[in-house]
Amino acid sequence: MICRGVLTVAFLYPWADQAGRRRYKQNWMQAILAWLGVKLEVRTPTSWSGDITPGILLVSNHISWLDIVVLNSWQQFSFLAKSEVRQIPMIGWLAEKNETLFISRGRRSGLNTITQQMDVALQKGQRVVIFPEGTTTMGGCVGHFHAALFEVACRCKYNLQPIAISYFEKSSSGQRSSTIPAYVDDDTLLQSMWAISRCSGLHARIEVAETISGGDCQQVSRRELANLTWQRISKLLPVTQEK
Repeated sequence: MICRGVLTVAFLYPWADQAGRRRYKQNWMQAILAWLGVKLEVRTPTSWSGDITPGILLVSNHISWLDIVVLNSWQQFSFLAKSEVRQIPMIGWLAEKNETLFISRGRRSGLNTITQQMDVALQKGQRVVIFPEGTTTMGGCVGHFHAALFEVACRCKYNLQPIAISYFEKSSSGQRSSTIPAYVDDDTLLQSMWAISRCSGLHARIEVAETISGGDCQQVSRRELANLTWQRISKLLPVTQEK
């Protein structure tokens, strides 16, 4: 599946416009889910209709590398990633060619730069996803949100869309929450893929919360906005959350 991505980017992207490249990416991500045997379920508010609007900042909990595949199988997104990802052979190149924004952790100048980059991307109509926990979890709780990543929403008045990702597997009673996709220990990407592919009946759920308007974002501090988003995402997950 990684090889398919390399071939798609190398031979199809150069001949396609932006919309075409995004369609190729979505088809590739959907093929990965099918290959792994993962079903996708999306739940949205009753008041919500249509696709995620362009030029919006999405905030999600983070469980696995699989989150990116799941989200891009649903719609086309850009992601904020650690600068270290760029150095991973092949994976870093694919990420860069698919509109990923890279942030250098622990550097104030790096944060200012990425805020500007996010602003430019959102102005262009990209849907930018951030994982403000800064790491992956087992999925049973939402970790602490780093408030600095919300600076662009507070400063530039962008709408903010909280979403929650969770995973389930078959059980004797029907289904149960699954930790199999969690990517938190020393397993390699290939080991993680193998474990996921061997889990029968695994499905991913995306749950969409109510949108926070850009006007509301601008009226609160980034820490308050991080806490509000944390609460909305926590309420959507299938287990009781502890901060």
